[in-house]
Formats: sequence, structure tokens, C-alpha cells
Amino acid sequence: MIAILFNVFSGEDTATTTTAVASSSTSASVADLAPIEVLSVECVPPGIGSFICDNLTSGSEAEYQVNFEELAEGDNIVIRLTFLQGMTITRVDWSNITDPVRFKQNYRAHGIVINAEEALTPVVFQLEDTPGTIEIPFAAIDADWIEITIESPYIAEVVDGNRFTELAIAEISVIGRPTTPEG
Repeated sequence: MIAILFNVFSGEDTATTTTAVASSSTSASVADLAPIEVLSVECVPPGIGSFICDNLTSGSEAEYQVNFEELAEGDNIVIRLTFLQGMTITRVDWSNITDPVRFKQNYRAHGIVINAEEALTPVVFQLEDTPGTIEIPFAAIDADWIEITIESPYIAEVVDGNRFTELAIAEISVIGRPTTPEG
């Protein structure tokens, strides 16, 4: 009390110091959206020659191709991607061949259906007929797998005197994050 009275009447300014106490939080952090690592990929049919199903998730320029004209009428192409753990999915990135001439010379996916474990309903989507990557909005929570069924194609066209019988896909990436945060 005496010190306070002395400071008030002596006219000297005193600096006030404040101490902040850091607090810690135990809440889990949410991972950023990113391409989901695929544990396995299965396709029916499996692909032709070196143009196999595994090429869909390899990150290389290798493609997955199916001789579309040899499929029996009513047969669909089915692609199943399995993950290491339950994932929250926000979209699927579908990559067509980027070369515009080769793109048109091949059959291309048009009408697709995407389904996932724990999904309320499959999503029907019409892909654009453009080379490169198409972002498909798709939501699923705690999905260990997704399945994409190609139900209809864009027809291969004669370009520079060539037309191919294969349906070709360059890459498929699933974007999301683990449903259960680590730590």
C-alpha cells in the first residue's frame, strides 16, 4: 500500500507488464484435401496388353484401354478403387487423353455412375467431351472404396485418316482426406 501511494505522489510513470500464458488444445487437426492414395484398383474388363487397370492410378502417361467394340451389348466398364482407410471424398478428377487428335480417335467415357461405400445413392454424371482433366463433384464419408461404372461412350471419330476401337482413360484421382484424423 505504501509503495502504491509513493508511486502516485512521486509523479514517476511506471510501466505495466503483462504476462500471457499459452494454452494447449487437445483437438485433432483436419488434414488438407489431397489426392487419396489408392491401395488397389480393379477393372472389368482388366485392359488390353500393357494398357492395364493399374495405369489409372500410376501417375505416369500410361493409359487404361478397353476394346470397346468387342464388349457385349449391355456390358459396362467397372472401375473399383480401394483405399487403405475410410476417407472423406469431395471430388473425383477424371483425366482424358490430352492430345486432341488421339482423344477424338478413341472412344471416350460419357455417361458414368459413381458409387461409394456408405454412399446414400450413386451419382450419375455426364462427362464433357474434352481432352484433359474434368473435376467431378462427389461426396462420401468414411468410404473404403469407390466404384465407377461407364455406361455410355462418346463414339470414336476418324481424324487424320485414323479411328481406334478402344475406349481410353489417362488417369483417375480421388480427392479427399482421412475421415479419422491422426493423432
